[in-house]
Amino acid sequence: MITIESITVVLDPTVLRDPVLDRAKTLARSTGAKIQFLINCHSILDEKSYFSIDHAASGKNANSVFQDVILQSLKNEFLLLDVPITIELFDSADVVAEIVERAGLTGADLVLKSTHHHSNLRKGILTNTDWKLIRQCPIPIWFSKPGAWLARGDIVAAVDPLHNLAEQTRLDSLLIDYAEYYARKSQQTACVYHAFFGSSEPSSAALASNTASVELKRQHNQAVYRLLAYHNIDPANVRIDIGDLGDKLLNYLGNVRSNLLVIGALSRNKLERAIVGSTAEKILDECPCDVLVVKPESGK
Repeated sequence: MITIESITVVLDPTVLRDPVLDRAKTLARSTGAKIQFLINCHSILDEKSYFSIDHAASGKNANSVFQDVILQSLKNEFLLLDVPITIELFDSADVVAEIVERAGLTGADLVLKSTHHHSNLRKGILTNTDWKLIRQCPIPIWFSKPGAWLARGDIVAAVDPLHNLAEQTRLDSLLIDYAEYYARKSQQTACVYHAFFGSSEPSSAALASNTASVELKRQHNQAVYRLLAYHNIDPANVRIDIGDLGDKLLNYLGNVRSNLLVIGALSRNKLERAIVGSTAEKILDECPCDVLVVKPESGK
């Protein structure tokens, strides 16, 4: 059973107000979870930080300005929510290791972090830190995009029940559990998505006329609905497509009221190097909504 009682929120000190705060409020209200804020002060004096512009004029160092202004503002903002919060400042060049360790020490059920576009080409939403976090963090990671959620929107679990490790990891069932949990807590609709065949396959029209392809389609449909037998998903909210997963999924998310995509990452060794290929990178970078990355061990 999924329960979210503690959330670790990673705040970016180089912006005046990290938009992840709005998502943290939404999750705190809906789950009642306590919040642990983590702030890496290593970049406060970085040239990208607004603190580096005027902290000297105040006669105080950047850390002092940060604590006087931002931390008090943060406390005030969450005071009215009656949500227990802690704020931890640290100074480290290895921010991922700090996040993983500190979230683990508090028993966090979720790591929440904002993402945004980093170039005029609108590519590369996820930073190197984000990718390292995906690979190293055993706790589910929620990447929040700027902007408010749509009212009565969709939370979509992307599943692959015929993956060769599907039975061993039971990851797909866990993804749907998370989608159902957040949908229930935030009055959203839980949806399930699956796509099969790669872009290198023949056209879907040609496939449909092929006996083997028809049988494959039957197998995928059967696998998805066998998976759904253990969940409470309305069949109207299930979508099965034929084609390249990246393109098909992104198109689907862009045409429904998507607020959150729940996607899995498989670990293949003790170093927890998640299997993240080009398709996953395309999905995570171009996804129009928030993304929750879950690993099999998240359900242990």
